[in-house]
Amino acid sequence: KYCSRSCQRHHWGKGEHKRFCLTPAERTTKRAAGAAAVPTAVPKSADGECAICLDCLASAETATLPCKHTFHAECVSSMRKLLKTKSAQSAALIFLRAPNEHFHAECVSSMRKLTENQVCPVCRADLPPGPERAFEEGLRRHLVIERRLSREGRTWSALSKEERGEMDVVISFWRMSASEGYAAAQSALGVSLVSSQGVVKDGVEATKWFRKAAEQGYAKAQCNLGVALANGQGGNKNEAEAAKWFRKAARQGFCGAQFNLGVALANGEGVAKNEAEAAKWFRKAARQGFCGAQFNLGVALANGEGVAKNEVEAAILYRKAAEQGYSYAQCNLGAVLAKGKGVAKNEVEAAEWYRKAAKQGLAIAQCFLGRALANGQGVAKDEVEAVKWFRKAAEQGDEMGMCALRLLGIS
Repeated sequence: KYCSRSCQRHHWGKGEHKRFCLTPAERTTKRAAGAAAVPTAVPKSADGECAICLDCLASAETATLPCKHTFHAECVSSMRKLLKTKSAQSAALIFLRAPNEHFHAECVSSMRKLTENQVCPVCRADLPPGPERAFEEGLRRHLVIERRLSREGRTWSALSKEERGEMDVVISFWRMSASEGYAAAQSALGVSLVSSQGVVKDGVEATKWFRKAAEQGYAKAQCNLGVALANGQGGNKNEAEAAKWFRKAARQGFCGAQFNLGVALANGEGVAKNEAEAAKWFRKAARQGFCGAQFNLGVALANGEGVAKNEVEAAILYRKAAEQGYSYAQCNLGAVLAKGKGVAKNEVEAAEWYRKAAKQGLAIAQCFLGRALANGQGVAKDEVEAVKWFRKAAEQGDEMGMCALRLLGIS
C-alpha cells in the first residue's frame, strides 16, 4: 500500500513508489509506532481528502453516505454512473491491464469488487439508493402525506408525530439526492424549505437549492428562483434577475413562468413594460389551462391592453378560469353576465358566480353579491344577508363595503 495520500497521488502508475518511498518493513514499523496516537474517530475537517479523487474535500460540494464517509458529491455521482454501465467491470480491467502498469493484488481485488457492487470506496458498505431513486422514494412518501392532509383538511403545520418522522425521512432522501446534483430533488427540497413542509422554513437555503437546479436548466426551479428573487426571499430582491429566470423557464414551456413573465412585462417589473409581449405570454400559458393567465388575458382583451379589444373572447376566458375555482375570474364573469358584455345578460347566473367568489373571501365579490341581494338582482331581495356580505368586505378594509354600510346607516 502507499505510505500516504500524497504518495498515492504522485506515484500512482509511475513505477516510482519503491524508489522514493519507505520499504514495506519501514512502513509497517512506522504504522506500529504511531498506532497509539491514532484516534478512534477522526473528525471531519475542511482539509480532509476525498478518498475517490484524493483532492481536498473543501474544494467542492460534498456528499456524506449513511456509513458516515464523506466524498465530493461529483465523485459519488460519477462512480454511480460508472457502476450503472454494463461495461463497468471490463473497463476497469482494461485500465488494470494497461501495459507497464503494476498494482498490488489487494488493489486489483478491491477494484473488481467496486465494479461488481455499489459500495463505499472506504468501508465497502452498500451505497444508498442513487439520486433518482432517492428522490422518487422521497416523493412517494411525500405524496402519501400530502394527499392525507388534503383529504382531512389539515395544513403542514398540523402534522402528527408519525407524519413528522416520515417527513424527516423524505427530507433525508431529498437532501441525499440534491447533494449529488439531482435537479428535481434540489427543486423539491427548496419548495419544502420555503413552505415549511416538514422542515423549518429557511428562505435562504431554499433559494440556494432553487439556484442549483435552475443552473442545470430545470424549468420549475428557474420559475421558483424567479419568484424568490422577485419577492426578496432570503433578503435578496432582484426583479431584473427574476425576470431573466422567468424567461428561461417560459421558453421551455413552463406555464407558471410564462404567467409570471407576463405579469412582469405588464407591470414593468425588472423589464421594460410591454403589454403586447405580456399578452403573448399570457396566451401561451392560457392555452395550457393556467387559470391565472386565462384571467389576465381576459382582462387584456376586455380592455384592449396589448391586444385588439374582444369582449366575447374575454368572457370565454373568464369562464374557463372561473370553472377552475379562480375567484377573480368568477367575479369578473359575474360582472359581464350582469351587464351582458360579450355574453347574453343573465343576472341569476351572475349572482351565482358572485357568491362562489365571495365564499372564497374576495372582498369585491362580497360587495357585488351584497348589492345584488340589496336590490334583488338575480336573487330574492334580502337586506339582512346583503348587510352580512357588505360587513365581510368592510372587515377586510374594502372601501366599497364600508361605503355601502354607511349608506345603509350601519356603523
